[in-house]
Amino acid sequence: MPLEWTPALQTDVPEIDEQHQELFRRIALFSAAIAENKGDAEIGKMVEFMAEYAELHLSTEEKLLQQHSFPQLAVHKAQHDYYRRNIAAIKQQLATAADQQELVDKVYQILTLWLINHIKKMDLIWAAYLKSKPSTP
Repeated sequence: MPLEWTPALQTDVPEIDEQHQELFRRIALFSAAIAENKGDAEIGKMVEFMAEYAELHLSTEEKLLQQHSFPQLAVHKAQHDYYRRNIAAIKQQLATAADQQELVDKVYQILTLWLINHIKKMDLIWAAYLKSKPSTP
């Protein structure tokens, strides 16, 4: 079942929401490739995208939280670092995996489960924090 963006996941930070939506769009494309039995052919592109684009996104988020003195930045960054380590491990496995299908399933699960849980449990917390702060001119 493809993962879909919903307004309930919105942070109200346009740059972050656009990046989240792009991540969801790419995961949907990967999901479609899996459904068409083309996951093996697409996995390398997906993992490379997730490594590069996620780094851009995670760094953007971390800078934003640092600028706003988010008190749970260290915890949030630790979650991002966990994801970075997972992607690095997957890239290494991809280079040596004999069974690409097993890796396709693993990548899809990590991407979808981690992303949705991270947004719901972590990003919406900092979004509420930012909304509660008085805006500065």
